[in-house]
Amino acid sequence: MNYRPRTYLIFTFLSTITFFGCKQKNTPVCALVYSDGSPEFNKVIDNATQMHDSGFTVKALHYIDSSFIAKPPANQLDVFHYYYFCFDYYNNHIESRNPKKAEAYSDSMLSVLEKNHLEKVYVKQYAQSVFSKGDALFNAKRYTEAYKYFYEAKTIIKDNIDPCSLADYNYRLGMVLYKQDRFLEASYYFEESLNEFSACDLDFAIFYRRQELMDNIGLSFSRAGVSDSAMYYFNSALEYIKNNYEKFPTKTKTFRDKANAVILGNMALVYSNIDQKDKAIELLQKSVSINEHKGFDPIDAELNRLKLANIYYQDQQSAKMRSELDLVKKANDSMPDQNVLLGLYDMEWKYYDMTKDVSNAFTYLLKYHKLRDSIDVQMRTLRETDLNEQVKNMDKQYQISILEKNNELKKIYLIIAFLGALMSAAIFLLVFNNWRKTQRNIRALTYLHNQVSSQKVELEQLLRRLEDTNKEKDRVLRAVAHDIRNPIAAISSLSDLLVAEDYSYSSEQIELLTYIKNSCTDALSLTKEILEAADPSNAEALVKEEVDIKKMFADYVQLLRFKAAEKQQIINVQLPDEPTYAVINKDKIWRVVSNLVNNAIKFSPEGSTIDIVVTRINNELYLSIHDSGIGIPDNIKDKVFDMFTEAKRPGTEGEKPFGLGLSISKQIIEAHNGKIWFETNVGSGTTFFITIPVDLA
Repeated sequence: MNYRPRTYLIFTFLSTITFFGCKQKNTPVCALVYSDGSPEFNKVIDNATQMHDSGFTVKALHYIDSSFIAKPPANQLDVFHYYYFCFDYYNNHIESRNPKKAEAYSDSMLSVLEKNHLEKVYVKQYAQSVFSKGDALFNAKRYTEAYKYFYEAKTIIKDNIDPCSLADYNYRLGMVLYKQDRFLEASYYFEESLNEFSACDLDFAIFYRRQELMDNIGLSFSRAGVSDSAMYYFNSALEYIKNNYEKFPTKTKTFRDKANAVILGNMALVYSNIDQKDKAIELLQKSVSINEHKGFDPIDAELNRLKLANIYYQDQQSAKMRSELDLVKKANDSMPDQNVLLGLYDMEWKYYDMTKDVSNAFTYLLKYHKLRDSIDVQMRTLRETDLNEQVKNMDKQYQISILEKNNELKKIYLIIAFLGALMSAAIFLLVFNNWRKTQRNIRALTYLHNQVSSQKVELEQLLRRLEDTNKEKDRVLRAVAHDIRNPIAAISSLSDLLVAEDYSYSSEQIELLTYIKNSCTDALSLTKEILEAADPSNAEALVKEEVDIKKMFADYVQLLRFKAAEKQQIINVQLPDEPTYAVINKDKIWRVVSNLVNNAIKFSPEGSTIDIVVTRINNELYLSIHDSGIGIPDNIKDKVFDMFTEAKRPGTEGEKPFGLGLSISKQIIEAHNGKIWFETNVGSGTTFFITIPVDLA
């Protein structure tokens, strides 16, 4: 009879945990395969797992396929998880095993990580992909290639210092040795794996694998004839399941019952060998009754029926033996398995030999030997392989590759050192040459510095003289403007008096008197502008007070309307609905507004409209004055704010400009930390804008 250790991976691993998922004692937490997956795809996997747990394996695969196609996940780990699910289906389930498809999905797992350069980020997943590739090759009987992938996965894990994950490598070596019928050696690797898994925190994956390893160790000892050790590990496995299964309340009892059924069937083999056949029959019947249910392990049930048939053969109970064989034959017809068929042929020829049916006995004996020879041919390569020697050779090759890499690194280091020496020499020469140049440059710079220092002293003296000259200029301007103002005012008053008296002037005389009056008015305006421009207090701190802007404009704008009425112009004012306060110099700000509105009147045609908008935006006072006048030409736009600017033009009715109003306005606004600017189109008007911080106390 051919008995097998449990080699299948439990599908539940895919739902919430990884085959490697663990936290080592006294080491950092290992990354779980599904900890970084998206919640949406994790739910898909959970649903597929529940279907599988209920025995609907094919339906589970179709469900996850359709979900993946309907909404392909953007997360690369989700794609990896999908491929792993499919790999498990084709590699680890007897009814769907297909090594070629399993290998294709393992290649896809590797590709997802390698193409996106995630090998170093998800080391556990990368090692799992390499192990999976080895498993697929092993099932395809490409043993040498499989060993290489197993060993490569080991080096990935070892290089990342993960003893917990090394357990999986030793587990695989134990499975290989078991298939080679080297049972005691297999038990050693199974025990190593079991001990390494003890370094992991207990999750469901670790729980299931540990009880499986205990069972496999017991089975190895049983096949080696060491019954006491076998029973110890079988009982340990049952006890371990009993004590730990309740820690996973979300798992169905299917897993517990399936595991118990396999262990009971293996224990029966030991009882049979020590001639406790009643106990063996009891355990085998119990195991079969569990595994015949949907979603359990029908192959294990068939193998255990063959064990029952063997016991009945030994006891010469032909009827019971026949009954078991018929049940096995019926089950194997619907789900063929090579090991079951071999055991069935063996029991059939023994049955017919016992019942004296020589013809059928001979027929089944031939079938048995033919199938066994075929299996022996398939297993010959595996059994003839010295696994330990293979591992040693791969270890040596690994060491050689490391030495070769180290040798290459040494060569690179030597080349770098040589290049470094050359560069050092070149740098030394450059430094020396630069030092010599630096000395020359220092001498030149010292000479230039002395010259610059001398020129700086001269410039400072010139600046002081300019400041004195500027002050003198301001003083002269004020004196001249002040001294000229009185006689001009007198002339203006006399001209008013002459016009007022009725001396029966001729039209020519009246025209001359009017001209004198207008000239005096212009001269007085000019002297006022000069006094404003020459007043140094404009550049100093202004005396400010809290002013209601709305009230100020409401009071003062009426004066401007009288001026506009002379040219039949209309002034529209848009003021805030509520009182709006700002800390300003009231007279200075009104001087600015008066200048801008007078300019708008001067440069706008008769009957036009001037719009004034006053509002508060956030913490700033905002003012705009728009006219429909002649606009400002491009060639003088950048000169309008200059003092005594050349950008002077007569008004629409020949009004004379002085070129000081906008310059004074700019000084006042900037003294309030504000801004003044304009937008204009020649022939269609100009808009001046002012913003001033409110600065409320």
